[in-house]
Amino acid sequence: MFTPFKIANIILHVVIISIFIIVLFFTYGLKLEEVILEHQLHYVFSKVGRIAKAVDPSFSLKDNEQLNKVKITDDPEDIKKIDKHNYELKKLSAIVLGIMILITVVAIIFIGKRYNIIDDNGRQLDFKNYLLELGKLNLITLIFVGLTYFGFITFVGYKYIYIDDNLIVRRVVNKILDKF
Repeated sequence: MFTPFKIANIILHVVIISIFIIVLFFTYGLKLEEVILEHQLHYVFSKVGRIAKAVDPSFSLKDNEQLNKVKITDDPEDIKKIDKHNYELKKLSAIVLGIMILITVVAIIFIGKRYNIIDDNGRQLDFKNYLLELGKLNLITLIFVGLTYFGFITFVGYKYIYIDDNLIVRRVVNKILDKF
């Protein structure tokens, strides 16, 4: 049976876990994604190099004169677009989180003030103990969810191959062949 205490606990669980996952994504997750992308690009380009070497055994990506002459500079307009897009995404995330937090705080206060709160052990809780019990339960959950999420993205997500390397290699080779 759902009691007011359980409902408040569920609401708080969902919001705390949502906040944690979003904050972790914009901090640790983005840094990890950058490393993963770098590894995958290295893998794809080493495969392109092996294909080129099979066609011409003297070919070397590092020593190729034509490739070394190519100067690739960042397009300031592209960087502005990406920065603006990411800023808007972070801003939207912060707004949604803020709304979620506000609704949660209002709901928890409303439930605590409006209803007779009885915990899972059948004890009557005053408002202060109600908040403390909710805090304890959710802190324990957050620690375990956090450790699980962190461990998973560090030890599994880090090794996951996200791209079809054959498709990318085919497209890169086709683009190179189109130029020559």
